[in-house]
Amino acid sequence: MMISKFKDFKPKTLRYFVYDWDDNILHMPTKVHVDILKNGKWEPKDILPDEFAKIRKLDNWRQRDNNLKLTYQEFRDVGPRGNKAFIEDAQKAIKGGNFGPSFNDFINTLINGNIFLIITARGHEPETIRYFVEWLIDNYMTKKQKDRMLINLKKFQEIFNSKDSSIKSYLDTCEFIAIMSEYFKKRFGFDFEKTGSVEEGKEIAVDAFLTRLQNFANQIEAKLKIGFSDDDENTVKHMTDFFKEKNLDVVSDYYIFNTANKGKERVKI
Repeated sequence: MMISKFKDFKPKTLRYFVYDWDDNILHMPTKVHVDILKNGKWEPKDILPDEFAKIRKLDNWRQRDNNLKLTYQEFRDVGPRGNKAFIEDAQKAIKGGNFGPSFNDFINTLINGNIFLIITARGHEPETIRYFVEWLIDNYMTKKQKDRMLINLKKFQEIFNSKDSSIKSYLDTCEFIAIMSEYFKKRFGFDFEKTGSVEEGKEIAVDAFLTRLQNFANQIEAKLKIGFSDDDENTVKHMTDFFKEKNLDVVSDYYIFNTANKGKERVKI
């Protein structure tokens, strides 16, 4: 959040959130195209993200024809459907009631006006993910929820003496990052095609987000509470270790949730 001036601000604890997308916020119908080793032969198979989260830990699969772009073509803005792939599949998930374990938490984050980071292994550009979040606010949230949201944004405007309490201004302070995107590659110099590490990519993005929040907290002498949720157990373990090592003075608590298998388990740190 950009702050130009503070008036009579009393230190407090502010909440910020980091969300994985697939099978955490929504169960998306987007298919991953892989090859499965069966009877000594590689057979093509199209699978959903929740199944892929399980098989990627095994040795009996490979990328479709060993080609990353073919494997994740529906997970980028340059695939057959362009940026409509993410938007159409997310809308389909909403209309089908295919909500992930953290969906209601995300809606409450929006209502409360908390700054958040969306960090996904997908390859969509930030504006694509943000467009759907705007659609979610306009088309899914009730009038009562949106009214509460605007009241909360107004409170933040008064606390921080900001000139703008609009939803646009609020979303400008949030981040929408996909590891396989060109945006991520250009901003962080991280080439997923060479590393293939979802965990490393998410750590880089979360670290940058925390650095930004740390600077903000030091500026206003506040404490932070950070929430993190992901459905991939490898990522949860990796990020839990990262948070332990990070140990920022400005963070009073980390709330980490493992949402694998459509559940929601609090991870101790």
